[in-house]
Amino acid sequence: MNINKTIIYVVDSLGIGGAEQVIRKSVTDIVDYTLVIVALNAPIMKEKLPPHIKVLNLNHRSQRDFLRTFKRLRKIIQSYKPVLIHAHLFWSTIFSRIVKPKHIPLVVTYHSLLYQKNSFQYSWKMSFLDKLTSSMSSFHIYVSEQVK
Repeated sequence: MNINKTIIYVVDSLGIGGAEQVIRKSVTDIVDYTLVIVALNAPIMKEKLPPHIKVLNLNHRSQRDFLRTFKRLRKIIQSYKPVLIHAHLFWSTIFSRIVKPKHIPLVVTYHSLLYQKNSFQYSWKMSFLDKLTSSMSSFHIYVSEQVK
């Protein structure tokens, strides 16, 4: 393992959802980098991850935690100096876009249909915030053509 190269994954939680499964399956094959998974909140299920992967929990619980979460994520990014940040899910993406330094590429994986009015997650505020900050991402990955 090369400790000079770090990848930070940012995800809402490491529960049992689809994004969490994508992260779990992809990180087990990466051996040339130090891997850090930052979860915004619990639950964190570390038992299915290799022991060398560091998992951090920001304990983000409500809107009142936004500023604290921004600061903590920025501090983690500054201390690990990653060569890449990979964000999954809406709030993890927004936090990552806002705090990451410009020179670090950010990969964003979209897992759901945010912009369709019949989607249970639809919110014009979320759509606006995503579009407003989307230029801060280097790459976009969509889990399906429908999501794209």
